[in-house]
Amino acid sequence: MATREQIDVALLGVLQAIPGLVTSGRILKHWTEVSAAEQPAAFLSKLSETITPSNPQGGPVKALRHYEIVLYTYSADPGIPPATPMNAALDFLEAAFSAVNPNTLGGLVRWAVLSGKIETDEGKLGPQSVAIVPLEVCPS
Repeated sequence: MATREQIDVALLGVLQAIPGLVTSGRILKHWTEVSAAEQPAAFLSKLSETITPSNPQGGPVKALRHYEIVLYTYSADPGIPPATPMNAALDFLEAAFSAVNPNTLGGLVRWAVLSGKIETDEGKLGPQSVAIVPLEVCPS
């Protein structure tokens, strides 16, 4: 069974493959701490873990790890909506963590899939766009 650290490192590796990504990390920064030149940016944040035994006598355990992927994109060009680079990053994540073809992180986990509501402002903050993407991981 893979360790939590191995899984977190593998997840970050997937994020680092987002086309055009400039900044990434596992220490979340507020968008005001990430300059326009450092964007697009992606941060991985672990929220919680849910562990459910299948029976109280010590049968198999079902574990889920809950993450957020926080994305920042910036568009200094008034002709390009901030949602345009954000949409590209979201499309990449949707393909990388599809429930139809689950990502196993190279066999480290049973599956890693997007699950839940994606919160996004689509550039309502001016040239800055932010999205919070829920991700669930089921360890092997």
